[in-house]
Amino acid sequence: LKMAFSKQQLQKFADLIKIEISDEKLAEKFINDRLISYAARLNQLYPGIMPQIGIALCQSNMPLNFSIDHEPEADHRVFLDMQLNVIANNPEFRNIGCINFWGGNYADTSRHRWISALFKHYVFEGKKSMLSDEFGLKLVPEHLKNASFRGHLKYWTKNGSVGYGKVADGAIFLKYFNNNNDSSNMAIFTKNQYSAKLNQQMNNLEPGKKYKVRFVISGKGLLNLSVDKRLLEVKVYRLDTKRLQKVQNADTTALCEAVFTAEKSSELLEFSAGEAPQGSKINLHFVSVLKEIF
Repeated sequence: LKMAFSKQQLQKFADLIKIEISDEKLAEKFINDRLISYAARLNQLYPGIMPQIGIALCQSNMPLNFSIDHEPEADHRVFLDMQLNVIANNPEFRNIGCINFWGGNYADTSRHRWISALFKHYVFEGKKSMLSDEFGLKLVPEHLKNASFRGHLKYWTKNGSVGYGKVADGAIFLKYFNNNNDSSNMAIFTKNQYSAKLNQQMNNLEPGKKYKVRFVISGKGLLNLSVDKRLLEVKVYRLDTKRLQKVQNADTTALCEAVFTAEKSSELLEFSAGEAPQGSKINLHFVSVLKEIF
């Protein structure tokens, strides 16, 4: 590789995983430009080398531990599918020696199942179409807007003691790998005698289908979550105590998940301050809503 590419070209290749994937056309162009152009360059310099080449893609999706999935409005499963689809269809990759996924120790069960399904689809069944299409998945499903709070509280409706803020250290505790955007934005819920609620209307839901809500909180308390006033059971995966000490003023730093079945194509997602001492603050760092398929 050092003989074939300059340092600047190698850095551009390494930056493949930094793409802003919440823009579908840009993500598609980026994959085509980077993957295909570099494969073509290798084939030109070393004819017949492709059987000796392997490509490793990252599947990690566990914030607070390690995650390359850090665009909450996008479905990273589709982004992985787009990359494999290019490898499966473009002649520059013919006879490629290896396709690998790394970071599985920081991926949840559903992500492992998705990777297995991708291999079954492209390798064992030899299909050329997008697997995402079979499940009705889109790169940008548009269930929520401004799910990362980069636009402050735009598109969200607040009630009571809810405001916008930023994490002083840039939210490095989220453990985003090669993040290309500012992830320090958050909504802040203050527990007092007034209500503290934040909601947004979800769209493009399929009635009868299950959806998973993922979000990360920090601070001194928990958040309640409801969909159209149906209170959801939230599973809380806390950061270990040793690492928790590195997060300023945080008694709780956790990845939270809840699953619901859509009853309508548009439903209200609402967060509210849960059990916490009076005057304490609970921070909401991002919200992701994606369709469950396994």
